[in-house]
Amino acid sequence: MSNLYDWLSDPREPANSPHDEALPAYLFRYLAPDGLLHTIQSRALRMNAWSQMNDPREARQWVPRGELRASGSYHTEALMLHVDSVLRRSARLLSLTEDRRPTTEESERFLFHRGWARAAMWAHYADSHRGVCLVLETAALMEAVRNMPARLGRYTTWGRVRYADVPITIGLAGSFADQSALDDALENFLDQRYTISDLHMLKNTDWSDEMEVRLATIDLSLSEIEMDKPLSFPIGACLRGVVFGDAHASPQLVASGIRSEMGTAAPEMFLCRWTDGLPNLQAFEGRPS
Repeated sequence: MSNLYDWLSDPREPANSPHDEALPAYLFRYLAPDGLLHTIQSRALRMNAWSQMNDPREARQWVPRGELRASGSYHTEALMLHVDSVLRRSARLLSLTEDRRPTTEESERFLFHRGWARAAMWAHYADSHRGVCLVLETAALMEAVRNMPARLGRYTTWGRVRYADVPITIGLAGSFADQSALDDALENFLDQRYTISDLHMLKNTDWSDEMEVRLATIDLSLSEIEMDKPLSFPIGACLRGVVFGDAHASPQLVASGIRSEMGTAAPEMFLCRWTDGLPNLQAFEGRPS
């Protein structure tokens, strides 16, 4: 038995509390089959564009509600659109999940609380169990993030999403005669502590069961053609496992293809099987010992 299989399949493994500062050793990302293909072929993880999300908080224009005005030849509509472009349309995110705590003492014997065993996540993000769940080593993932090509004006943040039923609040005010002056104010705004956390690490409580851990970037100087497009970065050594969904069309064939493509860097392969409503982890034959 490998250490990874033992860890993934043991219901007694403790889960971090959302209030713990440290992130767990492994994080999980659910993908449809085409997402897995892209990840393996590109050796990269895709950070999706904020504006392409299905949450209205992320997909709809952000409009500051404070005293923010254009003056002179600068128009208020252009000002508002630029604020939205920088704070929302330039943003990209990598959404992950972690283990949660068992809901009862009885459920501690089972695996429902493990990050790879979430029925709703399989249904919503892994093509109704036809996709996969990636197992990512947190330390190696953070190292891969640190190795992303540097870009002037890029802000990057890591952490757990906070859930609260509150509106978007952009604490930016003033009168601006041109976009250059507005850009200076946006940079100062983003330099303030908690600005990015309050805007980009917050969702309403309907999403709280996802236990999301998020990597987010915001770029001050993207061109219009770069807006609303994903960002990818090399996976490095962070991909440790692939869990195939219960309804995946050809897990053995795809696993063989991954091993052929990645060689000794290939992750371990597992199947998530549901029996009498219980999630179980099955290791592929040939798994490293």
